[in-house]
Amino acid sequence: DHNSRYFPLTKEPGYCQQFAEGEGLVQNVKMKFLVGGPEHRGNNPIVKEYVKRISKAKKEIRIANWMLNPSKKIRRALKAAAVPKRVAHLNGIGSNFSIGRLSQTHSGRGNYHLVDKIYEYKGHRQVYHKKVATFDDSHMIIGSFNLGRKSAKYDHEIAFVIKNKEVTQLARARLKKDKLHSKKVASESSVSASAISRVVSFVFAQATQNFL
Repeated sequence: DHNSRYFPLTKEPGYCQQFAEGEGLVQNVKMKFLVGGPEHRGNNPIVKEYVKRISKAKKEIRIANWMLNPSKKIRRALKAAAVPKRVAHLNGIGSNFSIGRLSQTHSGRGNYHLVDKIYEYKGHRQVYHKKVATFDDSHMIIGSFNLGRKSAKYDHEIAFVIKNKEVTQLARARLKKDKLHSKKVASESSVSASAISRVVSFVFAQATQNFL
């Protein structure tokens, strides 16, 4: 009875010119597919891969995520990383944010000391929702995994781990373009932001409890 935007899956193969003709496509890469969920709590394969790639990086770690509130294992890996350049592209606070998103963004700000450079995305009425990380110029991770404790402990998530110089460089180039729509934030602001995050989270929790 309604004009639905959704269509049933059929057995007929779809067609995408870029894939069919191979224009600008990297044909062969080394890749593995990971699944993590609550049944892997404490031994999440995606968390383990992040820790592994962070510890092995020698030149640069570049993270693009809508938050920076990692699990303890990833947090420890970032603190111990010997890599000289750790960059994070994160969600900024826009006019379209709800109180829930505001609290999550501020809680991420309390962890800005884990990286060297931070860029908060400022696209008009846009949420920066990428879940990508590149390591040096050889490896990248992309999937549904947020750098938050919820993804590490409670949610089912997927991640592709790609070992390919060309693909990784393409991803890095795209992330660097994101800087044009971002604001650079000093990591020193994380101290005061952490206090703000605790206040906002407390107020949000109390409001939710009273509402329920």
